[in-house]
Amino acid sequence: MTRKQSAYARKLKLAEQRGLAPVHPRAHEMALRGVLLLTPADREAFLAPARDAAERLIASTGTMDDWRPITRAHGYFTGLARLPLVRNARGFVDASHALLVAAIQRQRDTGSTCLRPVEVEALRDLIAVYQDVLAVVTCAEMHQAIQFYEACGADLARGAKRPGAVLIEVAACF
Repeated sequence: MTRKQSAYARKLKLAEQRGLAPVHPRAHEMALRGVLLLTPADREAFLAPARDAAERLIASTGTMDDWRPITRAHGYFTGLARLPLVRNARGFVDASHALLVAAIQRQRDTGSTCLRPVEVEALRDLIAVYQDVLAVVTCAEMHQAIQFYEACGADLARGAKRPGAVLIEVAACF
C-alpha cells in the first residue's frame, strides 16, 4: 500500500507537468526576509570594510584604496537617509560629504596620509551613525539604499545628477 501524496507534492508535480516554475517550500520565509532586520552577520558584512578602512585612515596608514569602502558606506547611508527611518539627516550627509571630498582630494594632491582633527571626527561620526542605522534597518530598506546608490553611480557615469543624491564621485577623486 502506498502513502497518499501531500497537497504540496501534488501541486508541485502538477506545476512541473504544466511547465510552470514550482513554488519553493521556503518561499514565505524569503518573502518575510524583506521585513526582517539585517542579521548580525549582514550588519558586520556592511560595516566591517568601512570600519577597518576608517581605522587605517585615522592611523595615517591608509592608502587611496581605503577611501572606497568609506565612500560606499556614505553612499548607502545617503540612500537610507531618504527613507523615513532616518530623520533630518540631510545636514549630516552634506557636511560629511564635504569633509570626505576635501580629505580625499588633499591626499590625492599632496600624498599626505594625515587627516585633520575635524576630518577624523567626521569619519568616526559617519561610521558610528552608519552602525546605528544598520542596527534598525530592514533587508528591504537596505536593498532600496543599495539600488539608489548604484543608480546614482550610473547617473554620474552618464553625466546626470539624480535629485537628492549626494555621492562622492570616486572617479573624480582618484
